[in-house]
Amino acid sequence: MITHFITLQWKSFWRSASMSSGLFMKLFMGFWALWFIVMMGSGGVGAFFLIEEKLNLDPLVVINELMVYWIVMDLIFRYALQKMPVINIKPLLILPFNKRKIVSFAFGKTIFSFFNIIHAFFFIPFSVVLVQQDYPIANVLLWNIGLIALIYSSNFLNIILNKKDNLIFIIGGVLALCIGL
Repeated sequence: MITHFITLQWKSFWRSASMSSGLFMKLFMGFWALWFIVMMGSGGVGAFFLIEEKLNLDPLVVINELMVYWIVMDLIFRYALQKMPVINIKPLLILPFNKRKIVSFAFGKTIFSFFNIIHAFFFIPFSVVLVQQDYPIANVLLWNIGLIALIYSSNFLNIILNKKDNLIFIIGGVLALCIGL
């Protein structure tokens, strides 16, 4: 079922009328994605040593203290730039697909979004440096699982908030209150 959806998406991309301009935009976005990957990777390694040497603080504690701001900025960044999952559903309605599977596939496409994966290019090098600096491996792995949960909750919160202005003000007020506290 999933492979069928993926092949339909692939055919839709290559057969679209705006394929040439779409391909140029994909290459342009690919360049910027590569730029962000390099910057996040170097930041992941450099952040540990910068915090430890310049500030004389525990890097893991500092990163955890700044995590609220990271998630808020990520949510704002996602809201402004991330496209919502869209599937042309009309051709699929005559096929024997369950509507729940179609919606699940649309949400599942966001799991492999660039906005979810980019965080790994910061946190994985940072975690490798943590392990090399004698932090317990189990603690670092559990910390990464918690980060993954935060990142995906931000992803699905963005899907809920998209096109719902009243929810944005409520969530923004709660986040401002939490930051103020």
